[in-house]
Amino acid sequence: MEKIKTKFKIEEEALRNWEAIAVPDVELFFFETIKQIQELMPLGTLIIPRHEFNNHRSYQAMDINNSYQLWGVSNSGNYVCVLPPVLFPTIGNEKKKAILKIQKKLNRGLIYPWTLVEEVLKELPLSKEDKTRNLMKPYIFDVDGETCVAFQKEMWCQAPQILRWKMLMKIAESYIDEIPEVEEAFLSPFLRKYSNRFPAINGPNCFAAALAAATEDVQASEWIINQWIHPDTFLLGLEMRGYKELECELDQLEPKDILVWKNQNAAFIHASFHLGKGLFFNKDGQTFFNRWQIISEADLYRSWGSKNLSVFRCN
Repeated sequence: MEKIKTKFKIEEEALRNWEAIAVPDVELFFFETIKQIQELMPLGTLIIPRHEFNNHRSYQAMDINNSYQLWGVSNSGNYVCVLPPVLFPTIGNEKKKAILKIQKKLNRGLIYPWTLVEEVLKELPLSKEDKTRNLMKPYIFDVDGETCVAFQKEMWCQAPQILRWKMLMKIAESYIDEIPEVEEAFLSPFLRKYSNRFPAINGPNCFAAALAAATEDVQASEWIINQWIHPDTFLLGLEMRGYKELECELDQLEPKDILVWKNQNAAFIHASFHLGKGLFFNKDGQTFFNRWQIISEADLYRSWGSKNLSVFRCN
């Protein structure tokens, strides 16, 4: 049987959605001390204590969460400054770079290695390349021997669309490791459609991918796979489909088994659908950069480990 090497897919509709939501309309900057804020930020800034920010629904929206990668921001960021996009460009360049260095230190999202951006710039027509370099100059800074660039809303909107699209594609590509060869007939039409495809929006996650793969009705699968499903909802979905947890060694997996990883509190943190032949249908996260993928068991266990997991099987 002829084998095909699947390609990752980013539709134009997805790119248009991505460029609209990749850099939020709300600017967030994290600081360790009030003194830093007093020295660097303009008076129009809202200063929100971190504990209050974490419970503020306006700033915990899906797109904001994923763009700034709020889950990874250091706990040392005790205060969050919120300001409209038009305000940050008015700050002097020296202060601007000092602010951005702090964001890098605290691991805020929307900061990338300059080498990644430079690769894209070199693909632009010379006239656009020079103009875009000048546009980005105030947002380029050095920290710990690395040159970085921060994407902020005003700069992002003024950059040419070709750069925005190429940057998004380049970032998406950086999430891709080896793509295994898969026999075309081995996958259902539904899984073939979504294999190595990127979602158009933030939200679809591993639980949605596994539950959709375990759903026989294609129309229902199409809807489920694009949802943001929480662990308890996922567990109820498994029960409705006749899945039960069982004792099973990893070398005894059957097709349609679902692996579920748990944390130290026994809470579900990841799930993946077993296709058979050592392959899984998988999605690693809830951002639009996390594609649906066919992944080998070796790569899956390398990413998520082979301990603290349970096997669910449909009876």
